[in-house]
Order: sequence, then structure tokens, then C-alpha cells
Amino acid sequence: MNIAVIGTGNVGGALAQKWAGKGHTICLGVRDMGGFKGNAIVAHENIKALSIDEAVQKSDIILLAVPAANTIEAVKALGDTTGKIIIDAMNIIMNKGPEGFTNTSDAILANTQTEDVVKCFNTTGYNNMADTVYDDMQIDMFVCGNSTKGKEAATALRAKKRQHS
Repeated sequence: MNIAVIGTGNVGGALAQKWAGKGHTICLGVRDMGGFKGNAIVAHENIKALSIDEAVQKSDIILLAVPAANTIEAVKALGDTTGKIIIDAMNIIMNKGPEGFTNTSDAILANTQTEDVVKCFNTTGYNNMADTVYDDMQIDMFVCGNSTKGKEAATALRAKKRQHS
């Protein structure tokens, strides 16, 4: 899959590296290419840093992993999202969310062209996304939303259980 990751902090960085390791093409959407500090993330051959608009244009799926208060600004920076799937990995913490909205998914839907928005990768810490298996147990990654297409994509991106020899 071709995936744009908007937000290269802990969650976006962990998922970008995990997905790149599984063979997906990752385009990190970066606001300021000159000030980008994610060189460790871009070290993987399947990951490249691009402008946000260019990353979105080259991808079918967009992961939004920015602070919830920046949701509307981030969504407006995406450009045309027609036909794209947006995975919302954000949570409102301490009432710091998008102004005028009680959740990030509604803010995304109100400010983008696509209706294929789902919530996933927001119920655990980034360390659990980097390594999703504990002993023989796989952690759960819940998916919710009204988009069947979005739920199928997010489900496919959830890490599979580690194979034992």
C-alpha cells in the first residue's frame, strides 16, 4: 500500500517504520522540509519525506497522527483527499482538541472531501505499535467508523501475529 503519514512523532514514526518493514511505501508528509528532524525514520528504503501535499497525492491511505488541537490545520494542509482513506490515530487529551468539535474524526469529515475516515491506532502507546506481540499474545487494534473501505484498509494494516519456528 502507499501510505502518507502526517505527524512523524512517536505514533506516526512507529507505524511508518512498522509498515515500511512489511513492504508498504511510506511518504512522510512534512510541513518544513528544512527543519525536518526525522532522519532516523527516513533511513528505511521504503520511507521518504515529502511535502504534505505531495505525500497525499502519492498515497491511497493517509494516517493522521498530529496533536488533536492541530486536526483542522493538518486536514486543510492535505489538499484534495477525494478517493483517499484517512485513518485517524488522534485522541483529545485534557480537552485540547479541534475547536468546535468533540472528536477528531468529525473535524476531519467536516474539513475534507473524503468520507472514508476511520479511527484506529489510538488505543495504546507507540511502543506497543512498534512491537505488538507479548509472549504469544497479540495486542488488539480496534477500528471504528462508517467507511467499509476505511475499516478494511485499517484492518489490513494492523500487525499480524509473529510467526514462530
